[in-house]
Amino acid sequence: MKTIRIVIIGIVIALIAFLIFYKTEKINIGGIWTSKEIVLDGKTLYPVKSDSLMQAKAFDIIIDDWTNSLYICNQDTIRANFTIKKDSDNKLRMKLTSSESSLNGNFRLEMDTLSFGPNAAYDVYAKLESGETLLYIQRTVYYQSQKTVLHRRGTP
Repeated sequence: MKTIRIVIIGIVIALIAFLIFYKTEKINIGGIWTSKEIVLDGKTLYPVKSDSLMQAKAFDIIIDDWTNSLYICNQDTIRANFTIKKDSDNKLRMKLTSSESSLNGNFRLEMDTLSFGPNAAYDVYAKLESGETLLYIQRTVYYQSQKTVLHRRGTP
């Protein structure tokens, strides 16, 4: 009975240690993104010259991590499935499969982050590029500071 208890406690401690130190290689790109530039097979979908005069709404791009799907939403919704991998040069590649022929293949994925201050937000830019197809998207992420605020006398 003691050996079973010791084995179970050992397994629980090993599991807890594994969960504490486990780092995932997967990047989190899920969410609603705003398009900065969309070019499919050399044809510019956004922004076109008429958009500057009419202030047309940008395409929304929804990336769903649960189903590994990418949706380009405007008049017609274009759907693509994706997988993200690192190549031999340790650069990110996104493989897209879609009914839209220009969204099939391996895309180079470049991510960039711009911070707005210590407690406010940051912009995340992602560029998917392959041949004559380009998806340049942006998302603003708001976050709370992890530092606790010390209580000062006289404040509620």
